[in-house]
Amino acid sequence: MVTRNSPPTPPHFVAAIGAIDHYWSLLSLGYTLAKSQGGKLTVLCVAPGANAPDWLIIPAAYQDVDITIEVSSDDDVAHAVIGYAQKHHPSLLLVGWRKWTRGERYRLRGTLDTILRQVPCDVAVVRADETFPETPFDENPHLSVLVPVAGGPNAPLAMELALNLAPHVNVTALRIAPEEADTANILAQQQQLKRLTQPWAENPRLHTKTIRAESVLKGILAEAEQHDITMLGASGESIFDQIIFGVLPERVGTQNPNATIIIQRFDGTVGGAIERQWWRMTHVLPMLSTEERADVYKQIRRGARPKIDFFVMIGLAAAIASLGLLLNSPAVIIGAMLVAPLMSAIMGMGMGSIQADTKLLRLASSATLRGMLLAIAVGFVMKLIVPSNGEPTAEIFARAAPSLLDLGVALFSGLAGAYALSRKDMSSSLPGVAIAAALVPPLATVGIGAAWMRWDVAGGALLLFLTNLVTIIAASGLVFFILGFRPRHRPQSRRIFRRAVVSSALLLGVMIWLLGSLTLQSFQDSARKNKIDSVLRTEISTLPGQASLESWRLISDDADTLKIEVSVRASVVPSHQHAVEMQKRVAEALGYPVAMTLVTVRTTALDPLVPPTPTATPQPGNTPTPTASATATATATDAPTRTPTATATPSPLPSATGTATATVTPTATATPFPTATATPQRAVVAFTGGRGVVLRWSPGGLRAGAIPENSVVTLLYRRAETDGREWVEVRDEAGRIGWVAVEYLAIIP
Repeated sequence: MVTRNSPPTPPHFVAAIGAIDHYWSLLSLGYTLAKSQGGKLTVLCVAPGANAPDWLIIPAAYQDVDITIEVSSDDDVAHAVIGYAQKHHPSLLLVGWRKWTRGERYRLRGTLDTILRQVPCDVAVVRADETFPETPFDENPHLSVLVPVAGGPNAPLAMELALNLAPHVNVTALRIAPEEADTANILAQQQQLKRLTQPWAENPRLHTKTIRAESVLKGILAEAEQHDITMLGASGESIFDQIIFGVLPERVGTQNPNATIIIQRFDGTVGGAIERQWWRMTHVLPMLSTEERADVYKQIRRGARPKIDFFVMIGLAAAIASLGLLLNSPAVIIGAMLVAPLMSAIMGMGMGSIQADTKLLRLASSATLRGMLLAIAVGFVMKLIVPSNGEPTAEIFARAAPSLLDLGVALFSGLAGAYALSRKDMSSSLPGVAIAAALVPPLATVGIGAAWMRWDVAGGALLLFLTNLVTIIAASGLVFFILGFRPRHRPQSRRIFRRAVVSSALLLGVMIWLLGSLTLQSFQDSARKNKIDSVLRTEISTLPGQASLESWRLISDDADTLKIEVSVRASVVPSHQHAVEMQKRVAEALGYPVAMTLVTVRTTALDPLVPPTPTATPQPGNTPTPTASATATATATDAPTRTPTATATPSPLPSATGTATATVTPTATATPFPTATATPQRAVVAFTGGRGVVLRWSPGGLRAGAIPENSVVTLLYRRAETDGREWVEVRDEAGRIGWVAVEYLAIIP
């Protein structure tokens, strides 16, 4: 089975005609291209009403080509042309350019500018007199076209169109070499031109030419005078020259006495789509008039002028901010932000960069630098004269750890501040912008941190201010550029603008890298702390005595071991073995060695409405009879280790019924110690031979301290028996709570 490919679609050319000035040149060019390539031509006329104007007549000589007239009554010419191109996808759109205002493509919201930026097809912009061409292209035996070639993406399309204008047209591909180029350089340029024109090398109507010239512009203009048409499709200038001072084809078109056709190939790549979207975004804001730009410039220049009032307000704002930081008062700090005039000086730096105004740049930079130093000095002095507890407050710490979020705040603050300054009816928004920017509080924090010798605080606050400074300059400059501010048309202005833009971009990149690193580190530290907290809570819940985590802090984080201190609330003090096992489990859960210090806070839950329930009094037959020995040992007594000088039998304590009496004999038998009492009783530490008694965290547990002999303690409600020894919970005169052996207490009646 044989399949046949469908015939190729004939090229479709569209001539967008908005005025009679462009009619003849666009119609002739469209007719010639459609005829030579076997295509069709659509004449799109955007005019009021639904009828074509009287002058829009197709000559009889052009009837051999399929020509259609379309009339659009859309008030927006650019919208009509772009909409038609999006619907019909023509091969080439022809638009006229009779007088292109200087810089229109990038600085005005003109119809042609919008079409060039948004139309989804190739475009040919024709600049010629109303009578061009005086004779049809195919009837002019001496028609010549100049095509400068620099290797750009539009040059091949320009070459194709030039060769298709007429069967006998002569096309010259031009290459410009520097005026000081030697013979070797000229040969290299010729080889490059030969390589670029290789696809049309067999066409006898194509000629190549390489010349020396002082500049590319002057070389093209000198050759253009000798040709009927100059077709440009390439530009080797930098992006800054293209955006600010116009592309090379534009300048050729404004100075070439003959016809000029500028070719723009449609860029369907992702980069082209991003560029078109960027154009839409930057052309949303209304452009300022010349008078409005002059007013804004004067206002910013006045704000950036370093008069005495400027420094007085900076000093007062820094003093207010310092007090707010030391008092940890956000309201006072906000007041300092409102007073500070530093925002205007920084806006002046942004304006000076865009205008390439060295005088304004020096003025604003000087004011900003001196204001910075003054604010830091005021913060330093205020810390020395204002008493404080010696530790940074939360407000100070908040300005010592900047992140990418702070850069975002500065970015939008700069955008908002520049736009508010450019609009007379929006000046009331500046106080809110000043609050968001927060310029003076970081500087005051730098001074306070230096006075404390806390270089981490001072360095972090300085980084925050520099972030705000660089970002606000870049953001304000972008807004001023979008609103129509441009440098003067001088080589020096170009250099200043380039340096300012490149410096801002580099500094902004450095700030993003630094803050990104700090932000990432902060996120990692936060995630690790959350994990530690979760592991500790899980492990502490397994401890005896209904234990719960009260707090924990990181003591040090060495490369080998993580040292932490953990505070636990529990009714029973964990043993040393509990702490060892818990440390081991925490280390296993975290995945690295841990050195843990466990601090336990004893807790007791008492309900005043529910008294403790006393236990039954032991029977006389079960009464323990402790026997004192002449030599005390560590297991026999709970007093501090010391050789006793006397032997004593502890005085028995009354039972819960209170009927027992104390007797003291060498082999006395003590009645049972009361196990519970509704009213706390008091006792005296005795029978220790002057050594005192040991206060323990739990019955027979770890040592918590010592109570001297003859000290008075309050008996609490809990009793316990461990290894045959009775223990009672007491509170001493210092308020300490713990357990002591019953045998070393004598009840106070």
